[in-house]
Amino acid sequence: MSLTLSNKYISKQYIDNTSDESNIIDAYTFTNARLRYAWKPAFAKEVALTLLIQNIFNAQYETNAWSYRYIYDDATAIDQGFYPQAGTNFLLGLNVGF
Repeated sequence: MSLTLSNKYISKQYIDNTSDESNIIDAYTFTNARLRYAWKPAFAKEVALTLLIQNIFNAQYETNAWSYRYIYDDATAIDQGFYPQAGTNFLLGLNVGF
């Protein structure tokens, strides 16, 4: 049996090439956990069951965005859209080696 914890930190990111501080994705951190149990039955070389829990602390963050800058009524306007990522989610896997 093995347990793996993976923590990732991403610093702020600019949405475009302007280096405008109002046009960034904030820094974020998330943690994943993987639990794997493997055994060797008579009918196979190995059978492994894996449980992956992604974003275990349910961090709310976005990893990508778009920005559109234009002039309206003699003023510069910026429209932005952000792509939120999934909260806590699970993946269960079964591997059988022959």
